[in-house]
Amino acid sequence: MSTTLTIVKFEPTDRRLGRHVEHDSRSRDFAVREAKKPPTATIFWEDDAPILDQGNLGGCVGWTGADILNMAMYKPVRDKVNGSKFFDNTDGKNFYHLATVADNISGTYPPDDTGSSGLGLAKALMRLGYIDRYTHAFTWNAYLTAIAAGPVAAGTLWTNKMFNPDKNGVVHVGSLSQSNIAGGHEFSIRGRNDTTKLNLCRNHWTNTWDTEADGPKVPGEFWLTDADLQLLLKNQGDITVLHGVGMP
Repeated sequence: MSTTLTIVKFEPTDRRLGRHVEHDSRSRDFAVREAKKPPTATIFWEDDAPILDQGNLGGCVGWTGADILNMAMYKPVRDKVNGSKFFDNTDGKNFYHLATVADNISGTYPPDDTGSSGLGLAKALMRLGYIDRYTHAFTWNAYLTAIAAGPVAAGTLWTNKMFNPDKNGVVHVGSLSQSNIAGGHEFSIRGRNDTTKLNLCRNHWTNTWDTEADGPKVPGEFWLTDADLQLLLKNQGDITVLHGVGMP
């Protein structure tokens, strides 16, 4: 069977938007096993780690890896490979470097701030021995199954409108017209409220970004509606699930 590799490289208007599309048809062999009935529980995965800062670098993919490995359920990974400490900005930068080595996107950081992909991140963490496998959610039901079991990495378009969350901390995508698309971004999702249909996402633009929202979040995080997340995923978005080494 032939293999297809789809790469779409964005030209971001903001240097922090360093996620590109890298979709390998072989990933279909590693799909999340969907629940027969979509989970409907409201669940938030604990994360007491500091909000990180990728600075003016297109390393959102690497920092998303650090964010996920810092979540409470990944403590066995930190105990095993990082002296029980949280991963920090230096680790985020290193994960970014290794992702650019592992991906199929031209260029490597350093010296070139090329950006990378969720697939590149997963390959990098595998090579480090920090995860022992990874899977992908290709449907909405698969995403609901995945987020009910743990946090996920999301790679999507990022629009100009999304830079400015509303007073409740919700980012709104708006249209996907060329004039509104700012580039691609990688972030983690650590929970979902089934009543409000809001997904809790963690960013790495310091804890001074999006400080207004209430609920189970900290400054630096944001909410994304089901409708907007579905829109982003249908437009070359991807969900990657990282299974940490030493975890059940």
